[in-house]
Formats: sequence, C-alpha cells, structure tokens
Amino acid sequence: MRLYSKKHQAPHATISAHELRWQILDQRGRIVREAESPVHNIVLNQTWNDLIAAYGFRALSAYAVVGTGSTAPDAAQTQLDAEVARTSSVPSGESENVVHIGAGVFEIMRVKQFTSAQVGSQNLTEWGWAPTSSGANLSARELFRDANGDPVALTIDADQSLRLIYKQRVTITPEPMTAHAISFDMQNVGTYSNAQYWLSNANADAPFWFADFAARGLASQFGHAGSGISLARKKTNMVAQAQQSGDLDYNGSVGIAYAQYNSGDRKRVVSDVTVGENTQNADWYGFVYLLNNAGNIDGLWLDFGAVLAKDNQHRLIIPAFTILTWGP
Repeated sequence: MRLYSKKHQAPHATISAHELRWQILDQRGRIVREAESPVHNIVLNQTWNDLIAAYGFRALSAYAVVGTGSTAPDAAQTQLDAEVARTSSVPSGESENVVHIGAGVFEIMRVKQFTSAQVGSQNLTEWGWAPTSSGANLSARELFRDANGDPVALTIDADQSLRLIYKQRVTITPEPMTAHAISFDMQNVGTYSNAQYWLSNANADAPFWFADFAARGLASQFGHAGSGISLARKKTNMVAQAQQSGDLDYNGSVGIAYAQYNSGDRKRVVSDVTVGENTQNADWYGFVYLLNNAGNIDGLWLDFGAVLAKDNQHRLIIPAFTILTWGP
C-alpha cells in the first residue's frame, strides 16, 4: 500500500523584525539617552536560503552587530558596511525569551549590551543580527533611524555603553493546533477525502519549537537519534487538540532520515519510509512526525479520517513528505 498526499500545504514560517529600541548608558549603568528606532523589515536573502536551515529561527539573532556604514539596506547584503563590534552579552537583570502572542505568532525578544571598550567614542549608524560571533552571516541589517525614519548616528562617549532591545516575530501558517483539510490516495485502497492535519498539540509554544527543530533537520528523541525525525502510528481517531500520549504507538515508532538540504530549498523534507509486512499490523488512524518527547506529543499530525487496517500481507509506504517551508 502506497500513500499519496493529493492536497498538502506544509506548515510555513516567516520572520519579520518587529521593534528595535536602543539605550545609551553611562559608566554607572544609567540610561542617558534612548529611543525606538523605526525598522524597515530587511530579512536578508541568505537568511531564507541558508541560515534558517543551519541555525533555525531563534539563533538568527544570537549576536547583535553594530557598525559605522551608511549604505541603504538591501536583501542581497551579507554583512555590515563597516562592522565595529558584535556581542551576545545579556546585561545583568535582563532576560531573553520566546513568547506566544497569538494564533501562530511567536515573538523572540533579545537584549544585548555592548561595553564601552567595544563601542566607546564611536558614531554608530548601522545594526544587524547574526547567529555566530564572526563572519558574513547577518540575518538582518538596518540603519539607526530617527522618528521620521531618516538615518541617524548614535554618538557614544568613551565611557558609555550601548544596549539593544530587539523583538522579532515568527509567524506559522496555517494556524497551528487547528485541524486543516488534506486528502490522501492509498494505492489499492482508495481516497481518504476527510483527512486532516495539524501542527502540534502539546502547548501554545510547541509549534515554534517544532519549526525551529525541523528547520535545522534535528534528530528525534525517540531512540532514533542517528536517523532523523520519527514517525509513530496514530492508534485512535482523536483529532486536533484532543490527543494524549496514549493515542500514539511510541514503541513502534520508525526513524526517518531527512532529505538533503540544498541552498535555496527553503523547506525541510523527510525521506520516504516503508513499514514492513511484519511491522505495525494494527489499525492506523494516521501517523505523526515527531520531534520531541512523548509527554509533549510535539509534531506534525496527519489523521486519515477513517481507519486503515494494516496486516502482514502488506507494506505501508509513505513517500517523502515536506514538513516545513519558510520564506517571505
């Protein structure tokens, strides 16, 4: 038996800069100047083509970067005009987090601080974010701007430091944790026209972490660490947010490799999998691509909308499947 998806919209993730606030602090840590800088949403091409696949979504802004260049932002850029410093330092008393703020919308908050040794006596004009401490690997680049959106320079005295507070949003569609229609053809069986799929049911934050892990092609934690993601049989007809751990057959989960990612693919695909004649001979109500632990049931769920009775006379072949796409 070979399964074909006739109608399949994989979960899609997009990112956008939401807010940047800068603060200049004196040597005692007191704020002497601050403002919110208007943000023109420049997510660089290399972010979509390469960085997300390598680092996921949260790590794209692990380092704040500042410089003295003035070239207008362009999506083809990979670095600042004239980088002065980058930092991953979170100031004492501050914290960074990922917050679920609405249906499929997650906000990554960063708080980074440059020391006076890094930025003192500089006229800073440009900023960006990167996943590592060096390299032409910016995920975003912008100029500091005034309230009217015009470029400005931040003049930092010799004994002053600079703090950047950044909020970036990741939006996942169609809405996670909600069932969406999909249609399957099963060779030698027929069409499952009432099928549904949905992303995660663990908690409000789980869809973000599934996307973050899946984008990087990270391995499952179900004993298939060398194989990639895991597939588990769905053994009840519960849908949407009603599942519990007992709805899946974890003991029979199958490790699946990811297909090779090539620059510019902007998607993560899992390879085909064959469930043999002597494996999982039971009622299948669907299956789940899993990336987390059994307690969270964190994954991409597919429900047939009917029961498939697998026996020892048949193999079940599930072709390569796109579990996540990303882009503007």
